[in-house]
This record gives sequence, C-alpha cells and structure tokens, in this order.
Amino acid sequence: MIATILVPLIFPAIIGGLIFIMIKESESAKADTVRVVDESKLFTFQSGKRFTFVPLDMPLDQAKKVYNETKDFALLYIPQIDINKPEGIAIYTKEKPSRKSG
Repeated sequence: MIATILVPLIFPAIIGGLIFIMIKESESAKADTVRVVDESKLFTFQSGKRFTFVPLDMPLDQAKKVYNETKDFALLYIPQIDINKPEGIAIYTKEKPSRKSG
C-alpha cells in the first residue's frame, strides 16, 4: 500500500532534483573565453554570460600559438573581407562546439 503511494512520487522528485542541479550548475558556470583576431576591423564583440571575447592584435599564426597554450574555448578569425560577401571566417576549437544559444 505504501509503495502504491510512494512510487509515483519518486520519479517526479528525481526529475525535479536533476533539473534543479542542472540549473544551479549553469548559473555557477563561468563564461568561456573566445580569443578574436579581427583583421577586417568591422565587428565589435560584447561579452555576456556565456562568452567572454578577448581581442588579439597579432597575425593568425601567432594567435594560434597563444590559443594552444591556454584553456580558452575558441579562437575566432575574421580576415579582411567584403561585408557583402563574407568568406574565410573561421573558428578554431579544441572540442566540438555545441549549438546552444548564448
């Protein structure tokens, strides 16, 4: 009889606990750092909760070396481009980036 009452309450409690832990974990997570080499000088970047943007004023090869020596999330490279036909923009990461919105 007790099991009939408690079992249906256990599953929502477990799911609620997991959701609570995920929310607290995402709130306490620090922003990922993205280093930016913008040769075009056409863009401005604003840091937020998810990403902190750090501009680098150096060539791409040197920026890659700096990036590889850090634990930063990504290196964004924007070459000299025609804004109407942007080509050559690249992002370098050490892990596969997720599709979460920031």
